[in-house]
Amino acid sequence: ATLAPLKLFRACVFVLLSATAAMGEPRFSLQAPGADEDLRDALSAASLVLATRGEDTDAQELLAAAQADYARLLGALYANARYGGVISIRFDGREVASIPPLAPPRDVREVTLRIDPGPIYRFSQAEVAPVARNTEVPEGFRRGLPAQTGIIQETATAAIDAWRAQG
Repeated sequence: ATLAPLKLFRACVFVLLSATAAMGEPRFSLQAPGADEDLRDALSAASLVLATRGEDTDAQELLAAAQADYARLLGALYANARYGGVISIRFDGREVASIPPLAPPRDVREVTLRIDPGPIYRFSQAEVAPVARNTEVPEGFRRGLPAQTGIIQETATAAIDAWRAQG
């Protein structure tokens, strides 16, 4: 009688291991038409799902990584002055945003990240006011230059720090 549960356990483990081995690693692709190499590198570095390549990741972990990637990829676009981008992440042709977090697919054979980066936004006017005397505005905060979020943050920080230093 004690032998039956042990046999059932072994059978379940065998089925589980067989299913995991059969799943294999999905094919990953990053498509970013119109993006230069630096932007493609930034998008690739921002992606958690692309970081799973070569790792033993189940569908639930892959889904969580892909769902987090929407915000991470958007951040990479903003950091590169791309505020009109469109992000699509698909598992076997199905948009990840439409997959319920607690109902991942059984296996994923193909992961496609398609990012239309949109145009580069440039400063049409670049000024911060009021500013304290001796405020040093970053070099990148100039009319006609890309409006990268990092430059905007640096400029705001420089203005605040100058006011604090003035007392």
